[in-house]
Amino acid sequence: ELSFDTKLKVAANILGYKGLPPTIEEFLTNDYYLGKICKNLYPFWVDKLKEIYPTCIHTAHPIVIVKGGIGTGKSTFARIMAMYNVCRLMFLKNPHDTFKMVPGKFIDFNFFSYTNGLAQTEFIDVLDEWTKLSPYFMEAIKSDLFKQFTFTCDGPRGNNAISKDIIFYNLSELNFIPYDKAFEKLSNALKRW
Repeated sequence: ELSFDTKLKVAANILGYKGLPPTIEEFLTNDYYLGKICKNLYPFWVDKLKEIYPTCIHTAHPIVIVKGGIGTGKSTFARIMAMYNVCRLMFLKNPHDTFKMVPGKFIDFNFFSYTNGLAQTEFIDVLDEWTKLSPYFMEAIKSDLFKQFTFTCDGPRGNNAISKDIIFYNLSELNFIPYDKAFEKLSNALKRW
């Protein structure tokens, strides 16, 4: 008869965590993580993030499709998911062991958009700015904990996913490229992931 918290700690230990990561709510509200960035996040997205991440070590939906009009927060939502996953991975004793990956390779987060440049400016450049606003991520960079992760961008004509150990894909603006190319990108992402 273990309490829920005790069960969560036991599960985290079995999975290879050195401690419990923050909950998604703490990650969004605590200035140590992304609180400064997420203070104006639409409540709709907060609810969706809590649904996707019911605990600090569980993901209810490993594949998420986000739709909505311009300016509704879809890209921000994807960026938060990426950063939360980086945070959770950094709480593992050894992410490579947990995921049965060969040590020495980076764990990659791949961002696809209508153009390679757009993926860079809309996702990777913004995430770089976010890390500078977060004491947690700045400490991780200074301690070299962050160096095991890479963010790469991709577009319809590129294939920056080749030979990478990708744990997170963001396929943005897939509906703006020809169907056969979009299908190919999605299929390759699912196979590699």
